Amino acid sequence: MTESEKQVEASTTIAAPGPPDGELVTRDQAGRITERANFKAGKLDGGTILYDESGAVTQTVTFAAGLMSGEMVYFQKGVAVLKAIYREGKLDGASTTFDESGKPIMQAQYRAGKLHGDAHWFGPDGKAVKRSQFREGQLEGVTVEYYPDGKPHIKSEYKADKLDGEVVEYTADGKIKTWTLYQFGQPVKKT
Repeated sequence: MTESEKQVEASTTIAAPGPPDGELVTRDQAGRITERANFKAGKLDGGTILYDESGAVTQTVTFAAGLMSGEMVYFQKGVAVLKAIYREGKLDGASTTFDESGKPIMQAQYRAGKLHGDAHWFGPDGKAVKRSQFREGQLEGVTVEYYPDGKPHIKSEYKADKLDGEVVEYTADGKIKTWTLYQFGQPVKKT
């Protein structure tokens, strides 16, 4: 038996032979806990927590029948930098990415592992810098990029991940700078 196998065996609360069933605690060579995971019939089921060398939590995630299911949170230096909802092992629901101070920098919706719905990006000041709409992982609808003051800079229309419709670029004072009409990703008219 290898040293790591001995440590896993010594640190587990599972007493019966066979597939794990219950809490499994994994330790590094120094004896520090690196993971707490729950199993049912040999598959991850319930909460799992990962730790760094200092003992700080780096990730929490919930499993059901071996697949991520529920909220997953990833931490850096004690701050949540990613929160996402999983269902049957795939992103499915809200996902938010945060900067090191905990401010959101991206919020998006997922369905069955693909972007689906609105996605928003934010600058360091918390103001919106971009908004896009997705359907089954592809751009579908309007994307807007913003000036720092929150006014629209560029509005683009997409269909099936290709420009399809108007693309309008605005000056900082809100006047139309350029206008282009696209069909199937190709420009067909421009002013």
